[in-house]
Amino acid sequence: MSTTSLPQTAPQPGKSSDPLRLIDVDFVRFYVGNAKQAAYFYAQSFGFEIEQVSDLTTGSRDEATYLLTQGNIRFLITTGLHNDHPAQREVGLYGDGIKDIAFTVED
Repeated sequence: MSTTSLPQTAPQPGKSSDPLRLIDVDFVRFYVGNAKQAAYFYAQSFGFEIEQVSDLTTGSRDEATYLLTQGNIRFLITTGLHNDHPAQREVGLYGDGIKDIAFTVED
């Protein structure tokens, strides 16, 4: 059995095959029911480091957010601290999940 391949055209200078011209993923934000527990889980299970914390102990009365890093990977894990917070409403409807993904692009 023989296979034939179609001729490939070389990419032209100045034209990118990626329409987004994506450089990197800046961060991924999670909305969860318990940010402290989720941060501990990612730190212990996958080797992330808890870099920064914003919660009741630091004066934030609306939400608790943990910044986890591993190399150039950044996770923001957020929990609303009252029922009217968007994170709490979303977790109530859909459960824990990804809310935002921020990309670094050329322009």
